[in-house]
Amino acid sequence: MLRTAAAGLIAGLAGCGERTETPTPTHEGGPSPPTTTPSEYGTVVDLVEEGADPNGERSIRPLLEEYTDDDTLLYLREGRFLLSGIWNIEDISNLALVGDHATLVPAEGDDTVQINAIDSRDIAVEGLHFDYTNPEVDGRALQLKVSDGLLVSDISVSGQIDRGGGPVRVDVTDPDGKGLVERVSIPDGSGESRVTGMYVGDDNHGEIVFRDCHVEGFSDNGLYADPPAGRIVVEGGYYANCGISNVRIKSGSVVRGAHIRCDEPHPEFENMRGIRVTDYEPRPDAEPSLVEDCRVELLDVTHSDGAIVLSSKLARLNIRNSRIRINTDGINAIRAKVPDPTVAEGSTPPRLDCENVTVTGSAANDSAIRIDERHGCVLDGLYVHQPGDDRDGIEFRRSNDNVVTNSVLDVAGQAVRLVDSTANVDASVSTNRRNGLSKR
Repeated sequence: MLRTAAAGLIAGLAGCGERTETPTPTHEGGPSPPTTTPSEYGTVVDLVEEGADPNGERSIRPLLEEYTDDDTLLYLREGRFLLSGIWNIEDISNLALVGDHATLVPAEGDDTVQINAIDSRDIAVEGLHFDYTNPEVDGRALQLKVSDGLLVSDISVSGQIDRGGGPVRVDVTDPDGKGLVERVSIPDGSGESRVTGMYVGDDNHGEIVFRDCHVEGFSDNGLYADPPAGRIVVEGGYYANCGISNVRIKSGSVVRGAHIRCDEPHPEFENMRGIRVTDYEPRPDAEPSLVEDCRVELLDVTHSDGAIVLSSKLARLNIRNSRIRINTDGINAIRAKVPDPTVAEGSTPPRLDCENVTVTGSAANDSAIRIDERHGCVLDGLYVHQPGDDRDGIEFRRSNDNVVTNSVLDVAGQAVRLVDSTANVDASVSTNRRNGLSKR
């Protein structure tokens, strides 16, 4: 049946405001009102009308379990709601939990998952804030393994999380399945223990889009999304000051329009990369990945092997229309690592292609762009301005038949350094320095 609470919910949804492109940290409810509509569900339940305590004294888990069913929307109006233990969603189709400035609070001592979905489809969680500010709680807010129709929208988490793997894990388990994670804000990060901001698990086989999310300060990747199968698309968002990498994607995936920044070095965070493109295991014939229209800044880090890094497990990466700023000495703006033997011997030649990429900043030493043992790379329309001491522009190592065209390479060291390599540097390339090409 359609409960009378649907009328109030519809009225609340009518006042939805405009969304911002990059979410800001929110500590009382989700950043935006919900977008799911009651007409999509046969049953709509206002949990407060059914007895949920908006003052956080009694756990709402019994009510959630009572009304967990197919074709059902569960609505939480404004308030603070205690959720003790795990709400399990299993073998359910078309279920939503929608909040309107609703905050969920784990019980003191909880360090496990709050909302856990398995063997289900068409699951939506929207408009909720998770409060982890109590130092006696930890764990994971959302762990959703859904075959298709996954929606996580307008979710925020406050408080540092030090155990439990990280606040959000999502898997789309059907190869033809789709998922959308949008406007998730988790700005308070973790301590030094290995904790991930958002994680795509090993059960993923479908496509997941991450849109306009805000992730900061996690020790083990901000967005960790290189599962064995499936495709990842990152659209927009702000990712900052995470260890291992701020955004980590797999072959055939895309990062578009994201802003990534490291300016707060953490002594316990390993390798504060911007974007790391890798695979769960070497895949020599995989589709190339794409980084496009991104802004990546490494202004101050403890350690990093690059702002955009192509790992040894990945064959190909295209970088287009992006801006990179490096202020920390000895760090590459772009690094293409030596391919794994399985990748090097595959039918798809491992390579890096760049088009309309700008590299600026005060970094000294090493090179702005370094490419190792990848052949036939095409670098077109580069603008590199890095005047720091002993800074080279492009360095090829054991890499042949490369092309550099339509570029400006303004560096204190060698504009193009060839180490057991060959490159056709077109006459259109301007070096603006005394030494344009170096071979050894």
